[in-house]
Formats: sequence, C-alpha cells, structure tokens
Amino acid sequence: MSKSKKHKPQGGHPLGMTRKLQNALARVDDLLQHRERPEAFDELQELAQRYSGEPEVWIRLFNTAADLKDDRTLLMAARQLVRLRPRDPDIVLGLAGAYMSNIFPALAMQTLRDFLARWPDHPKAAHTRETIAEMESRMQAEWEGILPPDRAEELAVLHEQAQVELNEGHYAEMRRLADQVLAEAPRFPAPLNNISLSYFLEGRLGEAVAAARHVLEIDADNFHALANLIHYLCLLGQLAEARSLAERLQVVQSNRVDVWLKKAEALSFLGDDEGVLDVFRQAEQV
Repeated sequence: MSKSKKHKPQGGHPLGMTRKLQNALARVDDLLQHRERPEAFDELQELAQRYSGEPEVWIRLFNTAADLKDDRTLLMAARQLVRLRPRDPDIVLGLAGAYMSNIFPALAMQTLRDFLARWPDHPKAAHTRETIAEMESRMQAEWEGILPPDRAEELAVLHEQAQVELNEGHYAEMRRLADQVLAEAPRFPAPLNNISLSYFLEGRLGEAVAAARHVLEIDADNFHALANLIHYLCLLGQLAEARSLAERLQVVQSNRVDVWLKKAEALSFLGDDEGVLDVFRQAEQV
C-alpha cells in the first residue's frame, strides 16, 4: 500500500493568544529552528495539557511528532486538531495520514472519504480517489474470511476505533466497541486480544487470562494471545504453564513482522535470554 506524504498544518500566533502562551510558543519555535526537537517535543506535550483548546500548540505537536516519528502522539494531535478545526481540509488529510502511520487503514479510508465528500474539488482530490481505490482492493482481501462481506468495512472501522480507545486509556469504551464487532464476528480474535490487554492494563489479571484463553480456543496459534498469556502467567507465578506455552509460541509461523517481537517479548518474561537472541537471529534471516 502506497504511503502518502504527511500533511503538516501551518501554525502562527493568533492575536487572541495570551502573552504567556505566545512566549512559550516562541521558545518552542526557537528550539525547533535549532533542531532541538526532543526538547521542543517535551515542552509541547506540557503545553498541550495546559492549553488543550489552543490549535497552535497542537499544530506544532503534530509536526514535531511527525519529525520524530512518534506515531501515537501524531494521531492524538491530529484527532484533537480535527475537533478544534473541523473545517480545515489539510487537517482532515493530516488525520488520514496519522491513521495510516498507526496502521489503522479502515479509519484512514473513512477519513479520506469524508474529505472527498466535503471538498470534492480540492487540489488533492484526484490523488485521494486513487489512494482510496488502491486501499479498497487490499483491505477487502485482508477482511475476507474474517468479517461478514456486507459489513466488513463498518466492522473494521469499529475495531480500529476500539484500538484507538485502548491506546488512549479509555478501556470501558474500548470494550464496548469491541463487543459490537464480536456480536457480528464472534471468531475474530483481534478484538478479544484487545479486551484481554484492557483488562491487564486495569489490573484485572484474572479476566485478562480468561480473555486470552478464549482467543486460543478460537485460534490455537494466535501469537498475540500466546505471548500475552505467557506474560500474565509469569506475573501469577504459574511458570510451568508459561514455559509450555512458550514452546508452542516458538514454533508458530506467520508472515506478520510482529510475530518476532511477540516471541522475544514472551521469552524475555521467562528470563530466556538465549531464546530471545535466537528469535532475533531468526528474524534477521527472514
């Protein structure tokens, strides 16, 4: 899938801005001019908490996150900018790019369609139509056999919205959206894995274990569920079962790049340093 260049909104210093904020942004701009991006990034994150309704802060945070390749902050800033400036086409395109950077293609496609519906004559409209056509064919192939054909795109959007809520720490809302997906695609393991993670992040370890086991009942070789369950069992002191699951995980084959990360992560919980190095060597060969 081709990846379009990120759209960077342009900032300024509106007259209504307080002197204190103007001075803070002037300092940030000076740091950015001298390519001291990490320092500027830290200051912008603090300013975003204090001035959550100020677009100029979020524009700079968006652009700096893009430069630093911090995709999660990029998406957070893009979502906030769309709330603050919903009529700005460049910001809407920036949100689509942020969804793509975070591997949320269904949300990206939905956002691009919204862009075309609102600005059909925009200079970037033709390229956007081409991008959507390419994404549609690829996404339909990925959803085949997983989601109901007549509802695949809508359910994929719900699933990705749930992942965004998980990333932002809204666990109850994440589970509400995941349950909607599972109601129509009960054998879709990804929402169950996310539910398991949400329980873990809330400290509800028993429910996290149960959700991970449910995934493995559906998909015995699901490497996300295996790695997560190994982690949970290590925390519970159930090391014998964790080691048994690690043996299963080590032989799992997948064309997904993150399989290697999950294998290494699980073995690290068990303190198997040599196993982690072996996974790394295998990943290099592949």
